Amino acid sequence: MSVNPVFSIITITFNAESTVRPTLESIKKQTFTDFEYLVIDGNSSDNTVSIVNDAHIPCTTVISEPDKGLYDAMNKGIKLAKGQYLIFLNAGDALHEADTLKYVSDAIKKNNPDIVYGQTIIVNSERVKIATFDIKKQYSWLNQEDTDRYFDILIGAYLLNPLKNDYDLETIAS
Repeated sequence: MSVNPVFSIITITFNAESTVRPTLESIKKQTFTDFEYLVIDGNSSDNTVSIVNDAHIPCTTVISEPDKGLYDAMNKGIKLAKGQYLIFLNAGDALHEADTLKYVSDAIKKNNPDIVYGQTIIVNSERVKIATFDIKKQYSWLNQEDTDRYFDILIGAYLLNPLKNDYDLETIAS
């Protein structure tokens, strides 16, 4: 990892022993390694921190202490991050392929965007795809010039998010 890595991947956890493994596996298998991995844990009382440490992902920093909730933990991660780009990959989320970071890094080198986004594939508890969330559609009210400027910068970083609740998939996926 360089002094200022391309990516700071930040995972927020709290008692996430049942969901964090796919996240760790997806990070560990990345072929692109110029990233730091920050796990901000809200002082879990389960085995979350042990599971993260046992994953032996290089350049990992684990902070486990009480916090004031998700956004407080995210802000802690932001303050610690050294990367040029931040990736919030919460417990249960996963990078889609082993070369996702490589693909995104290559595209960044060509386009030098301020913001990078990707589609989200929503999966069930067995990690079977049930819907796709396309952020570009959520901002369809933008005029074409703004849409091109903000959202056609880079496409291709896919995340997997397991559903824990019943959501209106029509709304999410449209």
